[in-house]
This record gives sequence, C-alpha cells and structure tokens, in this order.
Amino acid sequence: MRNRFRFDSSHDNNENLIDLTPLIDVVFVVLITFMIIAPFLSLDSIKLAKSGSDKTKEISSNEAPITIHLFAGGNIRINQKEVELNQISALLTQLKKSHPQATPLLISDQKAHFGNYMFIKGSLETAGFEKLHIAVEEEHRS
Repeated sequence: MRNRFRFDSSHDNNENLIDLTPLIDVVFVVLITFMIIAPFLSLDSIKLAKSGSDKTKEISSNEAPITIHLFAGGNIRINQKEVELNQISALLTQLKKSHPQATPLLISDQKAHFGNYMFIKGSLETAGFEKLHIAVEEEHRS
C-alpha cells in the first residue's frame, strides 16, 4: 500500500505545460504598434454650434445658393435637380466656379445612407469647398 502514492521522479511533468511567452510577445508588439500609429491617424471632425443663450442663425434652403438634399432612398438633389452619384463631382466643381464664396447646405434625411454623405463630402472637398452646413430633417410621424 505504501507504493501506491509514491512519486515517480523519472516522469517529466513539464510536457503538459504551455509556453505563453510567444503569445505575450505578439500582444506587446501589436500594442506598441498601435501606440506608435495612433498619433498619426487623421480624423474628421465637425464643429458644432454652441447651445445656450446665444441664438444661432438658422440657414434656410432659400438663402443658400447651393443646396444638396440627401434622401433615405438614395436619391440626391442639388438645387432641386435630381442628380446621379457619378454626376456629383462635375456639378459641384461647376457650382464652385459660379459661386466661389458660397457654403453649401446639405439637408439629409435621418435614414439616409452614411456612405452617400461621405461621397458628397469628399466631392465637395475635391471641388474646393472649405465649409459645409449640415441639416438633418426630422422623421415625419403621422
């Protein structure tokens, strides 16, 4: 009975252990890479109007010489004219030449595709516009 609990020192217990050193090395390399790259990432930001007692000037589509309507179904109108995505860049470049100081007004449905907004924003930047007014139409409830 004494031999039943005897420790066998010839058996190597290390074969069941997992070496985590390579995993930890990879995690540290990825972490350091993100720490180095993070300051170089450029992010777009939108300056929001101040709230409170200051009254902000409301811009109507009648005052803006360039109005862009972005609808939930993907339809786009520039100055009340239906436009396809492939026509937007050329039309915005032409409008920039005829209204060099204008700030376009983008009126978007709440459920409009964000990709269309990003395409329009990129087209405006390419055309040379420096500012963009953005308005979101509220969902109509019946």
